[in-house]
Amino acid sequence: MHQGMEFFWLSACGKQTSPLYAVFIESIRLFCKLQILTDAVLLAIIKQTFPYYQRSISMSFLKQKPLMYLFNVMVLMSAGSAILWIYRVMDTGRLTFRWLLIPNLVLAWIPFIMALILFDWYQRKQRFSIGMLPIAGVWLFFLPNAAYIVTDIVHLTTLNIRYFIYYDVTLNFYFALTGIILGFLSLALLHQIWAQRFGSLIGWLFVLITQLLTGIGVYLGRFLRWNSWDIIQHPVSILTHAMEAIFNQEAVLFIIHFSIFVAFVYPLFYVLIRPYVSSLHPSQVQAKPHQ
Repeated sequence: MHQGMEFFWLSACGKQTSPLYAVFIESIRLFCKLQILTDAVLLAIIKQTFPYYQRSISMSFLKQKPLMYLFNVMVLMSAGSAILWIYRVMDTGRLTFRWLLIPNLVLAWIPFIMALILFDWYQRKQRFSIGMLPIAGVWLFFLPNAAYIVTDIVHLTTLNIRYFIYYDVTLNFYFALTGIILGFLSLALLHQIWAQRFGSLIGWLFVLITQLLTGIGVYLGRFLRWNSWDIIQHPVSILTHAMEAIFNQEAVLFIIHFSIFVAFVYPLFYVLIRPYVSSLHPSQVQAKPHQ
């Protein structure tokens, strides 16, 4: 695999003899040699920190009514998406679009749950802590899945059943809407944390950077077929492909266009959700002390 990665980069660079390319290729080769060590370190960290998170988190956000309201709304939307798909399966006897439900919608839920945990954690402690970093990492790596569902409309071009075309458009739209709202809600919760801690300007800068990274993530998933969990086993490969996108004109255009789409839609969503999210003060979400 490592040799194949080196060949990929040499092919991508062509006959470039620039010192920058030479240093870059050598760096990639060095990172490849560290792949096994990286995997071992990640596994060791997971084994050592799991008991700590089990004690600290305990899904306490489920006890907070304001956060549970958001959770329940998204459960209902996801259930509606599932019902639409199940009806299609029962009517046609085919499992077409099964990927909309599993794994795509399921994966879109992961960043939302991580955001609920992070928001509840920060509001209870009123400070950042080292323990939040791994959870924030999971949130960031899985966030592109929420927006990725939008790109599933590409599969509509392969259908031959004319009678179902309008139903399928509705089905894909509803799944895409559910995924986008899951992603926007999770982003809005972390946006609120950054704005509350560092101010409005830094909060929006956080949103902008996140949207660009989301565009890169969607590109890696749609065109290079990487999954979010691959970051554990193949972090170097994903990093190299992400960096390669910088030198690829088509990749850059897709990332920019997709990021602009999200950048225009999210502020409209945030204007609607902000009064509710802003009302989640520490006094409202803080767990009651034991008597």
